[in-house]
Amino acid sequence: MGLANFIMTVAAVDDVVVLARSDVKQSASIFHRYVRHIRNRLKEESIVASQYAFFDVNIDGGKAKQVFGSVV
Repeated sequence: MGLANFIMTVAAVDDVVVLARSDVKQSASIFHRYVRHIRNRLKEESIVASQYAFFDVNIDGGKAKQVFGSVV
């Protein structure tokens, strides 16, 4: 009877370890996917921001004047 209890306990602990490892792997996979998504979004936003870095709009006589790289 004691041997059967020991075997059942070992099997139960083994099942918990297997489930926990698969849960950790799945959570890590989801976390890496989110990090990759956020990194791509930040990269896209920095590209768009750099395209508009030298673009100024000044008002001159009621008309919008577009100036690249200098302030008029």
